[in-house]
Amino acid sequence: MDGAAPVAAENEANVRYLLDTHGACMRLVDTGLAPGLGGSGLEGAHPDRHDPPEVWLTQAEAALVRRFDPRGDTIGFFVAKFEKAA
Repeated sequence: MDGAAPVAAENEANVRYLLDTHGACMRLVDTGLAPGLGGSGLEGAHPDRHDPPEVWLTQAEAALVRRFDPRGDTIGFFVAKFEKAA
């Protein structure tokens, strides 16, 4: 990746895993956080992991989560909200 920092989307990958394995009983919903607070999640897949691929979120799913990337000496945060399907 040309010396750039590696892509870190483990949170998106965890959301994808939950949706793929428990999507019949869990659904991803909007976090309820104020618009503009944080960024959306990462879409697509990891550019360097192919066997097995690390798949992230669709555009619609990425809009439902909030990502707060680290700045300076502050750690990053990730917010996703799920509801139990009826």
